Parts: sequence; structure tokens; C-alpha cells
Amino acid sequence: MAYEKEYRWEAWEPRLYHYTRMFDEALKRGQVYWPGESVKKFGLQIANIEPMRVAEGQRFEWGELIKKNQDGEAQRIEEGDSDSDFYGVVHRNATATYSVLSEQIMGMAPRLTLSVFRGGREGVVAMPVQNIFDYDSAEEVPVAEGGDVYVRVKPLGDEAPSWSDSEDYDEGNIVKHDGEIYVCIDEHTGDNSVEPGEASDWEDTWKVLDYDLPIGGIETNSSNGECVEWTDATFDTKAYYPFKQEKYKDADSNTTAVAGIELG
Repeated sequence: MAYEKEYRWEAWEPRLYHYTRMFDEALKRGQVYWPGESVKKFGLQIANIEPMRVAEGQRFEWGELIKKNQDGEAQRIEEGDSDSDFYGVVHRNATATYSVLSEQIMGMAPRLTLSVFRGGREGVVAMPVQNIFDYDSAEEVPVAEGGDVYVRVKPLGDEAPSWSDSEDYDEGNIVKHDGEIYVCIDEHTGDNSVEPGEASDWEDTWKVLDYDLPIGGIETNSSNGECVEWTDATFDTKAYYPFKQEKYKDADSNTTAVAGIELG
């Protein structure tokens, strides 16, 4: 009974993708792929898939990047990991999950082994993309075919600069000040400096950053140096929205964006 309670679907909150819904009929194959699915390009050549045991206490989402611990088991990406730690992607067996279940549950059940997508054979796997906004330059870096892939290895705001009364700020810049992380919501110059949390009507210019971007998530830019480039991977498709909600991670929901990634 304890085991059942621990792994009840409704008690598990995914981190990287908007999995918290089920479908009343089996999904049909189409041009929009779900996380973890192989984006087939050459018949049945779907890349190299490796079975891996799961580290104790770990549970994964479809399309999640994993690393390999010292015992050869699959483990989540953690804060401070580097490009050399990235090993493969949790693969979703599309044939089985499309035809067997009457209700599609978009998450990985606890099990003894994972199927891990390792690349090769010109294979491409679909993965959640949680952010395309560069908080340093305040510009979007959209998913582009052949584009670089970045993995978040530090919490959002960890590398944000301290607020300065002489800096110019664009909408989207983030700063640290008095132990809080703020995001600029109205651009302004140092000549019209607004101190976050202190100045009169500061909330018209700044907002406390009250959401995060999970460690291990795929992004399109370095995000203040909080992400590292995954040198063994490139984007192979544009961004897709299987739920038809065109948004990335924000204050209200997880990402709904997916893109094909080629390894090797």
C-alpha cells in the first residue's frame, strides 16, 4: 500500500513539461511529436537505444536528459553538472504507448529499466524546451534547425548581476537586490533609476521573480551563464506545441514546447 501511495499518478508533479492531463482515446501519429518520441527520418532507423537501470529514488519524464552515476544507473541532471555528464534521453516507445493504453498518461512509470536514446543513425528525439529568452540581453533566441542546445545547471537568477542605480534595464533583465531576484517589467535608464523593492511605485518597474526553470531543462541560450552548451546536441526541428498552447515556462505553467534534437 505504501508503494502505491508513493507513486500515485496524481501525486507526482512533473518538472519539465505540461504532463498533468490524460486523453480519453489513444493518440494518433502525426507531425507533432511528444517528449521522448523518436522523430523518424529514415524508416525504422531511430538511433541507438540503450537499456539502463534507474538509480534508487529517481523518477523521470519522457524526453528528460539523464546522466550516468558511478554504478551505471540513470540519474537526473543536478546543479553544477557539466557537458561531460550528459549521457542520453529517456525514450518513449511510441508504438507501445500509442496502441496499448486507453488513456495516455504523459509520464514515466517507476520501473527497473529505462530505454535511453543515445543518438546515431541520424536519429532525432523530441524534448521539452523550457525557455528561449535571454535574461541578459533581453532578447529571444528561438529554436532553429542546427541551433545550439543549452542545459540549465544553475537556478534561475543564480548568476544575475546586482542591481545598480547607474545601469540601463530592458524589459526581461533580472537582477539581485537585498536577497531577492527581480525581473524588469518596464525598461528604464540609469538616469531614471528605480530601486527594486524600495523606490516609490517600484512594482510598476520590477517584479519579484517568483518562478523557476528546472535544473536539467533544455533551453536555447546561456541565460546569464546559468546554462551550459550541450556540445553533442543540436536542434533539428523548429519548436512544436502538442497541446497547441504556444508558451514556454512562465509564472503560471510548465512549458508546452517541444523540439527535435539530434545527438552525436
